[in-house]
Amino acid sequence: MTCLILPHVTLDLAAYDPKHRMDAWREYNRGLFEIKPNPESIYDHMAKVETYKLLKCLLGRVAHSGSIISESQRALFNNEEFVVLRIHRKGKIFGTFGENYFEMDKSSITIFDYQVPIRAEATPLDYMTMIIPYSALGYDPSRHDGLIQFSASSPIAQILSLSLSRIIDLLPTSSPSEINRSADAIVDIVGRIL
Repeated sequence: MTCLILPHVTLDLAAYDPKHRMDAWREYNRGLFEIKPNPESIYDHMAKVETYKLLKCLLGRVAHSGSIISESQRALFNNEEFVVLRIHRKGKIFGTFGENYFEMDKSSITIFDYQVPIRAEATPLDYMTMIIPYSALGYDPSRHDGLIQFSASSPIAQILSLSLSRIIDLLPTSSPSEINRSADAIVDIVGRIL
């Protein structure tokens, strides 16, 4: 068994007193999202997050409960703007992406330009995500769609979903070079989709 040494962040709100969980969640998301709690679930909020920094991207698994309304904030990864691959396993997020209505749930996978403003409400969620800088994809917002979705039953969605899930599962037992090579393959697929 290989000891994996990759920069990573974990958060489990179960370790917090219920009255401080939403504050911890808001702080964790500061700079990415402005979190506005639903007053009915402010003390019931739970979240568990694991995020790993690889050479070209971030990848992680997120689960949280309690309805929240969020507004995206301009953020950078490795000093670059980025695109997000998100694969939902449970729950739904819905709202506006730029000027248009959108939904993300387990019926589809979504690739979106994070620099486009998002206002959304979320049901309890469980999803995998990969954050990829524009340069790793050759992404240009003036030439590429800012929001791309595929049915979860489509071949490309199944390939991305199974690959990302497997990489996340292998993080504890694989070397950083193996994980980076595997993640690079997903980045290449996403770049070809654009």
